[in-house]
Amino acid sequence: MMRKPYCYSLFLFVLLLAGSLQAAESLPTAEASRLIDRANQAARQLSYQGVYVHQHGDMVENFRIMQLVEGGAEQERCESLDGPAREYVRTGNQYHMYHADTPLSIALDRMAVSRFFPRLTHSVGDVLASYQLRRLGRDRVAGLDADVYQLEPRDGLRYPHRLWLHEGSGLLLKSMMLGARREPIETYTFSEIRLGGGFDRKLLKPTTPVRPVVMESSEGKPLLAGLDSQWDIRNLPPGFVLQKQIVRKPKGEKARKVQHLVYTDGLVTVSIFLDPSQVQLAPGLAQQGGMHLFVRPLNGQTVTVLGEVPGETVKAFAHAFNPRQ
Repeated sequence: MMRKPYCYSLFLFVLLLAGSLQAAESLPTAEASRLIDRANQAARQLSYQGVYVHQHGDMVENFRIMQLVEGGAEQERCESLDGPAREYVRTGNQYHMYHADTPLSIALDRMAVSRFFPRLTHSVGDVLASYQLRRLGRDRVAGLDADVYQLEPRDGLRYPHRLWLHEGSGLLLKSMMLGARREPIETYTFSEIRLGGGFDRKLLKPTTPVRPVVMESSEGKPLLAGLDSQWDIRNLPPGFVLQKQIVRKPKGEKARKVQHLVYTDGLVTVSIFLDPSQVQLAPGLAQQGGMHLFVRPLNGQTVTVLGEVPGETVKAFAHAFNPRQ
């Protein structure tokens, strides 16, 4: 019997996948909110240990993670299993970290750590303003039964995200960001996991010389003083809200102050750097996996935008900022 060519089989698979997405059940907002909130709570309140894989572009990294929750107190430890040694240890909201390939003085964005896998979102309400949650079916991840959902964008400004939530607890077992052609561009997935405590507490102790982390945050503050007078900000992409702002001073250039703004839709973030000088980056659009970078020179100044969003989105952000005359 003649076998059908592989490309033909793949074509049929894509058609079936497209059909299943069209037939997927869109959940009411209240139910979607409950499921997302349950996943976030499970990531904070469950004890577990396991190994997860992070794949982005041609990079594949493996991490061992464990979390113990007793009396509402959280202890967590995560370490890299390949590449340069990296490790973080968390007690409540206090982080200690070690990165073999970075300076010992480490600063961490408080908003960024809220998305460390297997946590899901920054804010439920913002996410559901920009995405619809659809139920796709059932699957298994690392031997556990999971319900599969997809956060489908309501516009073309962001990517779809597929989620595998543990049937029993709601814990996020796997997440996948999909590109414009529905191809996987970034994946986090447990390769092994055991739910519940019962593991040796010594496993929560660091094995490297970790150091305390300085937590950066300026969430909820109004725009930096003078920013409105310096920049005309119009037609920002809808669904994104300002979550963080900080002034950065490049090393060795005390007089140069770069405004750094972070916008989020609750699921992904976009960084905007407003530089009073001309940066040494090629103007225009660049891409690596799902990450897009857009550099826009403006009469000696530069607007640089970076985010895990489509190229048209970073362009829209860059063109929303113009120096006042």
